[in-house]
Amino acid sequence: MTTVPPDNIPAVPVAANTGNDNDSLQIINLSDHVLSACETSVLQRGLTFVPMNVLDKFTFTKDLYLFCRNLVFRTMYKKPDIINHLPETDRQTFYDLLDLLRESENPTGRKPFPLKRKSTAIPPLSLAPAIKTFFEVVKYDISRLPADPGTSQNLSPPERRAIQQLRNNTNFIIKEADKGGNVVLWPVSMYLREAKRQLDNTRFYLKIPSDPTLVFAKKLKTLLDRACTLGVITSREKQFMWVEQPVTPTFYMLPKVHKNVDTPPGRPIVSSIGSLCEMVGTYLDFFMQTMVLKLPSHLQDSTEFIKCSTSVVIPSGSLLVTCDVEALYSNIAHQDGIKAFTYFLDAQGNSDRMHDSFLLDLCSFALNHNYFLFDRQYYRQTSGVAMGARFAPSYANLFLGWWEATVVYRSEFFERFVTHWRRFIDDVIFIWSGPEEVCHDFLRSLNDNDMNIFLTYTISPSTATFLDLQVRIKDGRLETGLYRKPTATNSLLSFDSFHPFHTRRGVPIGQFLRVRRNCTLSEEFRTQANDLTHRFRRRGYPRSVLSNAYRRAKNETQQSLIQKQPAKGDQPLRLVTDYNNQWKQVKQILSKNWAILTSDPQVSSLVYVGQTSQELRKRIQKHISTINLAATDLKKGKTLTSVASHFLRFHSGSSRHLLVVGLEKIHETGRGGSSHKALLRAESRWIFHLGSLAPYGLNEELLYTGFLG
Repeated sequence: MTTVPPDNIPAVPVAANTGNDNDSLQIINLSDHVLSACETSVLQRGLTFVPMNVLDKFTFTKDLYLFCRNLVFRTMYKKPDIINHLPETDRQTFYDLLDLLRESENPTGRKPFPLKRKSTAIPPLSLAPAIKTFFEVVKYDISRLPADPGTSQNLSPPERRAIQQLRNNTNFIIKEADKGGNVVLWPVSMYLREAKRQLDNTRFYLKIPSDPTLVFAKKLKTLLDRACTLGVITSREKQFMWVEQPVTPTFYMLPKVHKNVDTPPGRPIVSSIGSLCEMVGTYLDFFMQTMVLKLPSHLQDSTEFIKCSTSVVIPSGSLLVTCDVEALYSNIAHQDGIKAFTYFLDAQGNSDRMHDSFLLDLCSFALNHNYFLFDRQYYRQTSGVAMGARFAPSYANLFLGWWEATVVYRSEFFERFVTHWRRFIDDVIFIWSGPEEVCHDFLRSLNDNDMNIFLTYTISPSTATFLDLQVRIKDGRLETGLYRKPTATNSLLSFDSFHPFHTRRGVPIGQFLRVRRNCTLSEEFRTQANDLTHRFRRRGYPRSVLSNAYRRAKNETQQSLIQKQPAKGDQPLRLVTDYNNQWKQVKQILSKNWAILTSDPQVSSLVYVGQTSQELRKRIQKHISTINLAATDLKKGKTLTSVASHFLRFHSGSSRHLLVVGLEKIHETGRGGSSHKALLRAESRWIFHLGSLAPYGLNEELLYTGFLG
């Protein structure tokens, strides 16, 4: 095996304080602070550990209101005919809100941009009386819950005090390591020195004497206004990209202890949530992603690599080659990134050249106005794209896609010797079918460029590591197994963390399924599953939870797990709130009052149970006919069935919302008797079990005549 390391990173041995135990979470203390036993205990639980949380009634009520607000929006959008049942005073409000929900026409002629800013409109819950009643009743019940200070703590009082002591200590900051999951105590003085070392590099950063937000915002507004006036973008798109009160981005770093454990370099990240360019980045990413997905080398994840590799035939004597592009994000010169974006916009053959030009101007603005604050000093990034920008991964992908199209694929070496070239952002894997010396020549030629691209690479005749996979050549095919980096430690969620049980139960299921997906061979899966079980046991997981997760994964195959799952339809609205120590009582309150929502046909679907001695197909055809003719029959004075009346009132007499499910088939016993009575009995049971009796369903009465005589 041949490995070429980067020239600019010295090899540093692992320090003693990292340990060699990959089954435990390691604490790398680079500070002078001596950790107490309690401080060590809470840090070893990991940064994903959650202490017990006491119910905050205000927070829950706020989350309940936001859920009900969204439910009103959903009801309005899906069933706009509720306008007929609203008081006159509420109708204008309804029309105003409905206009916000509907997509406006797109006068540009392009495919409509699907993303929208979250609405800040506050609809009155009275638009849907059942929702308002549900909110008020649940709020009242929650307010009456007696306070519980938390008798079942998952931390001792000294451990809770230790958390506060660590949080209040200003001599160090606590960060998760860039790779491996270790917890690092980084002295503030060392952190600031590393930040200064990076930010003083004028090749990448420029100091700004004052806050540039107002100046930059004026430039962006001019760009958006002009595009909107010319009809290049819609007013909705302009509104999406404009941030009225932007937050200043901030710079921070993650320690790369895998590079140097004593004085780790930092991975620079700019937090841009709520910033001037956040939504601009989201808009750019939407259009860039459509190009990224068409790249010949593009991989979404390791699952896609496994899927596209199963049918690959490997010529005898081939080599496996993996490459990593060093410091990709920071090394993309702005002019090269714009050239790459232009290349793929031209390749699309898009007739809307004005919009393409706008996208290039927008991208240039985002790159050249990437500013941030660190240690009370403003900076602007002058080269590269910030890790943390919404469009950064897509932008980097397109840059390397341009390099592939204009350099890699045009190489005579590539045409003669390379097959199965695949790439996940800056990680490349391919099969080489020529001499190893020539492979070195090929890779050296790729490193000889003026695009700031430098590859480190590994060449092997049999095995390679790629993402979280161990890739092997076996009998002319590719096999895969699970790969864990040498720096990886046991960063699994601790079982005593204050997460809901279904979350803690789901973590092992996901991890065991990942192992099963990555391992071609069943024997390797069992070996890796044993190792995973050991690590989960070290984090406090019960054997019963792990056994269930293992059995679920064992019953799958690699092929079944790499198949793409079909996209789901409309997702149900969920009440999202903080898990708390009184969740059992909260859940009981919600369950007790849920019928208030399900009883309202404006909010939910209603069930009707019926029996028939006819073919089900013929009986349903009759239902559809009565629904479609309901309006006409009503004018003629005919009495409508409960089903037809419901569809006329709430669905404008349309049967397209009708869903039919066969519940039970009554078989002849061969011994005579009344089959009609058997049908009536079954109908009664199902009306009872499904709760379909009015007003919670469409069945008008529950008769027990089938049980008489």
